[in-house]
Amino acid sequence: MKRLPVVSRTKPLVGGVPPVISIQDASLNEHLVIPKTYIQNQKYFAIEVLPPNLIDSDDVYIVAGDNHLIMGFLLSSLFPIWVRHTSGKDNGVVDFKTAYNTFPFPEFNARQEAKILERVSTVYRARGTSSGKQLSDIYCSGDLPDHLEMAHEDLDDAVLEVFGLPSDSSTEDIAEKLFSDYRKLFQN
Repeated sequence: MKRLPVVSRTKPLVGGVPPVISIQDASLNEHLVIPKTYIQNQKYFAIEVLPPNLIDSDDVYIVAGDNHLIMGFLLSSLFPIWVRHTSGKDNGVVDFKTAYNTFPFPEFNARQEAKILERVSTVYRARGTSSGKQLSDIYCSGDLPDHLEMAHEDLDDAVLEVFGLPSDSSTEDIAEKLFSDYRKLFQN
């Protein structure tokens, strides 16, 4: 079994999971971009991989690298659930940095990893059919195109499986499992 360890806010890198960095530290190659704000009931976030020559606005957090497995967890509905349950709001802005740095990435095997990576690719392909629209517009509209929502739901199934949860788990069941796993990480 593999694990993507929790990243401490004070450590620069732990076990291959890069911490969130600021735009000033962005001497990067490819990087993940997480928006700083979201709509309260948004089920999925417009997180994306950007090439080294492109930096988004200062309204985003950056994660070094293009780890598509980490993307799988962040693009699932589990990450927004974690964000809503762990992030304090300061002037209406959610603390994504703390949420990301404390997300309890689970252990997984090679089959589960392959399944998540395949489903992430499906989400990327589904996004690609929405040409001419910004991801933030698609995700914040509250009405994802059916094919994109189905791709995310398939990814959810793969991520839920890794956490040992059934695909019909409620938000409350998911939050309870995430907090339980988080507590276990710090009891060991």
